[in-house]
Amino acid sequence: GRSSAEVRAAAALASTAVALACAAALASSMPSMGATAVLPNPLPPGRLARDPQWATVLLDAWASDPEIASLPQRGAELLFEQVPYAHLELALHGTLVVDATASGSRPGVILVHAGSGPRDLFMLWRASALASRGYVCLICDLFGDSNGAGWDAQFARPKIDALKADRSLLHGRMDAALRVLSAGRGDA
Repeated sequence: GRSSAEVRAAAALASTAVALACAAALASSMPSMGATAVLPNPLPPGRLARDPQWATVLLDAWASDPEIASLPQRGAELLFEQVPYAHLELALHGTLVVDATASGSRPGVILVHAGSGPRDLFMLWRASALASRGYVCLICDLFGDSNGAGWDAQFARPKIDALKADRSLLHGRMDAALRVLSAGRGDA
């Protein structure tokens, strides 16, 4: 059998290969999304989808979302900001999504990722939809995942198990996200 280091190295290589394939799918889909597409520029680093086919499905859905597509006609512009924060010395990597043209106090929403972690096209799309409706939206990070490693079960499973076993840890990470959102744009 292979050592645990060899298994981790193979998983990292496989994850990198999927990330590169997803990036290629993104690049090929972006021209078809047209001028009304509202995507983060640049995209967050690392892997953003399960596989290239899933990335294409999500990008097609995002491009056909009528509220997001109408943003340019309304004079709105979404801002995607990578927001570093921490909890118990673990670096966390949130994404704040807001309408940069809106002013005044706005309600805030924290989007909590699934087992695949915070680097997810679906989460970016949903945050965009909420921001297009006037919300300040934070995609929080419960794992400390800066590059899409959550798509790899060997990375994600121990993180999930730790959060399930220690609800105060989960509460602390959510509280850290709430502090970031409260300090975010638009006085959320």
